[in-house]
Amino acid sequence: MHIREFNGADFDFFSRLLGRLWHSDHGSRSYWQGSDELCEHLSQTDKGFVAVDDDGVPLGIILLKSPQEEPTSHDQRMHWLQQRTRIAAMASTLGIEARADAAILNEENEAVRSAGELEGADGVGEVVLVALAEEARGKKLGKKLLREGLLWLAERGAHTLRLVTDNGCDWQFYEHLQMRRVLQQESTSVEDCTIYVYDAPIDELLARLGEDNCRQKAEAQPTWRILPSEEDHDAQVGALLDAHAQAQGREFRTYRHHVEDDGRLIAGITAWSLGPELHVDTLAVDETYRRKGLGRRLLEHVEQEARKGGCTTASVDTFSFQAPDYYPALGYEEQFRYALDDGTERIFFRKRL
Repeated sequence: MHIREFNGADFDFFSRLLGRLWHSDHGSRSYWQGSDELCEHLSQTDKGFVAVDDDGVPLGIILLKSPQEEPTSHDQRMHWLQQRTRIAAMASTLGIEARADAAILNEENEAVRSAGELEGADGVGEVVLVALAEEARGKKLGKKLLREGLLWLAERGAHTLRLVTDNGCDWQFYEHLQMRRVLQQESTSVEDCTIYVYDAPIDELLARLGEDNCRQKAEAQPTWRILPSEEDHDAQVGALLDAHAQAQGREFRTYRHHVEDDGRLIAGITAWSLGPELHVDTLAVDETYRRKGLGRRLLEHVEQEARKGGCTTASVDTFSFQAPDYYPALGYEEQFRYALDDGTERIFFRKRL
């Protein structure tokens, strides 16, 4: 088991987990409401960590709020607020009410604000969410995630940890760690629900969790390895890039098209776009089919798709032995070039769409 940063590829797994944990009585709506609640928590989050097993399967998550504004926080939070709206609209087209119980979420947020007024808010880092998969219970996974979160908060100047929970969750876990209950109130929106807010000095929690010994062991015995990838790993690597783009409020898109003649592939193009920029990776035509306009048609097709998706510029690079005059004939302007050690040149082009 190891811990890594949360990314967008984890969203579906934890949406389903929250649906099972807290919305299972809503039947088919549980997944959608789990997604809605996860978006709500992520829209308040500065950093997330995920525990995964040796096969990379997620087992638990912790989401954190820093005591100081993080450089990327605004864009990340706006992304998840927008995602929450998109999910609700998508569910609505299926006749499903996706919104989770906003009343209890609002009550818990208000309880944290009240605790801040009572106990102070300077130097306070918050745990926004902790959730463990059913099969991960009783394996000290919650403590490992909490250690990682505490270290991250401490690096950002937090001296106190604060979190909110209720009697439907494992609140005993925090009492076992000798966290102080600073606020307790009955929910007015959910029957038989009591809300608790806990505080604790971060250095004391780290000492109880034995952080120093565990961290030294982890650094002495790294588990990561660099391995040759197979074709089916491409999609997983792409998902990492896509998740990072989404966290910045951008969408990473790929374009793959080809031309066949009697079932034989004779030309093809691959490209990607991020925000307003389209970049062509590969454009190739079988030698016997050149000078028939296939390359131009493929390139114009991808440019048109990208333009519809909001792209305003396109770029491509090639080598001096690969017909460098081809792209200027299609409206691309040379931006720069540099010489390689074998005497050839690499040339970069750009075009307004």
